Amino acid sequence: MPLFLNIVKLLLLALSGVGSYFTWHLFINNGGSEMMSDNQNGPYILPFNDNAPLKKIYTGVRPIDYQLTVLTLFFYNIVDGTHPHASLHAYQFAGQLVAGWCLLMMESLRQGHRGRMISL
Repeated sequence: MPLFLNIVKLLLLALSGVGSYFTWHLFINNGGSEMMSDNQNGPYILPFNDNAPLKKIYTGVRPIDYQLTVLTLFFYNIVDGTHPHASLHAYQFAGQLVAGWCLLMMESLRQGHRGRMISL
C-alpha cells in the first residue's frame, strides 16, 4: 500500500507542475505578460473595453494594491467577455469555490473542531 501512495503523490506533484506550466504558457501566449509590462510604466489602460483605465489603488496599502492589480490583469481576459468559453470556465470555478467554502464553513461548526484553527 505505501508504494501506491507514493505513486499517487508523485502523480499529483506531476499534475501540479503541468497545470502551473500550462497556466503560465496560456498567460504568456494570450498577451497577458505584454499587457502587464505595458501597464507598469505606461498609460494604465485595459484593452477591449473602450480604453477603460486600470484601477491601481484598491486599499491604499501599496503591496496589497500591487497584488490586486496583477490579479486584475491576470484574470481580465477571462471575465471581460471577449472569450466566452473562458468565461464559462470561470463561472464553473466560482461555483466550485462557493461549494467548497460552504463545506469548509460547515466543517468548522462541528463540535469536534471547537478550539482548533478551523473553527475560527
